Amino acid sequence: MWILRSQAVLALGAAGAFAVAMTSGSVACSSSSSTGGGSGSSSGGSSGSSSGGADSGSSSGGSSGSSSGSSGEAGTEPSITITSPTNGSTVAPMGAMDTVDVAFMVTSFSFFAPGASGCAATSDNCGHVHVLVDGTACTPMGSPYDNADTTGSPATAILSTCPTVSGNHKITLELHHTDHSPIQVGGMTVQDSVMVTAGSGGGDAGSD
Repeated sequence: MWILRSQAVLALGAAGAFAVAMTSGSVACSSSSSTGGGSGSSSGGSSGSSSGGADSGSSSGGSSGSSSGSSGEAGTEPSITITSPTNGSTVAPMGAMDTVDVAFMVTSFSFFAPGASGCAATSDNCGHVHVLVDGTACTPMGSPYDNADTTGSPATAILSTCPTVSGNHKITLELHHTDHSPIQVGGMTVQDSVMVTAGSGGGDAGSD
């Protein structure tokens, strides 16, 4: 009897040890699974941070596009501004043609003689200057303008062809294509004008 009880105790002890071993193995597997999940979560966090960096790059690209747009809008339309004589000033016509020098400045414009190659008639950014005095009142017979300047500032206004040299005159400078057609922006000819008062002049023609 004593021997049988001892064998039973030993058998129960072995079964208990096996159960404990199985339980420990199960805990180890769960722990391994938990560690794996933690790594995955950490990796996902890194991806999110990387995505945030991509947003910053996109913002930078937007700024670059805006800067390019600003650059593309500047200096496309030509302009002309008379710098001398000033509006309302008194001038002294010179020489037999009773001429007045008219200094000016242009922007987005290059000078080419009428009909010259290198400047297309369809281009608004190259050509020459036409001078008008009192509209068409001082235009020489058979000419559509008082004078045509092709070499830049100063232009030359001719007063000898006016009904009178002395007195008030309106001098206008216009930008024209190489085929003499006016350059227009928004349906208006690109021009600038000043009012001046001229003396008696240096020539015989056109004097009082």
